[in-house]
Amino acid sequence: EHDATCRKLAKVFFDADKDCNGVLSKEEFRQALEEPATRERLMDIGIDGPGAAALFDILDIDGSATLDGAEFVEGVLRSVGQAQNKDLIGLRCDIWRSSLSVNEEVDLVHDFLINRLEETTKRVETLSEDAVPILLKAAEVMQSKLQ
Repeated sequence: EHDATCRKLAKVFFDADKDCNGVLSKEEFRQALEEPATRERLMDIGIDGPGAAALFDILDIDGSATLDGAEFVEGVLRSVGQAQNKDLIGLRCDIWRSSLSVNEEVDLVHDFLINRLEETTKRVETLSEDAVPILLKAAEVMQSKLQ
């Protein structure tokens, strides 16, 4: 059943992608929903007309104003089942969106910390190199006072 659902969703996606660029614009999605065959395929997997119309914005996880194949298929598969409430679907997608955003922020912090660590290491190495002649001179002075 899962395979049949995925095939139906792939058919919906590829039929709706009129310019064959591998992504659906909101307009392509809207136009696809006007086609009886698309509505029928979506109804077969449990997505009604009003529910389908609200899906685009909910499924656009990355905020690109387009849906790629993965966003479309994964999102629709998540939206079918016992809890089809669009608010629940929207909440799931908001959490997914937030997770992606947090991951991006963690990557930025990671890169920042790596850069700071590299800068600090270079500074310590430079200070160590600069300190050697001073320490040698101090040792020489101390040695001469002890004699």
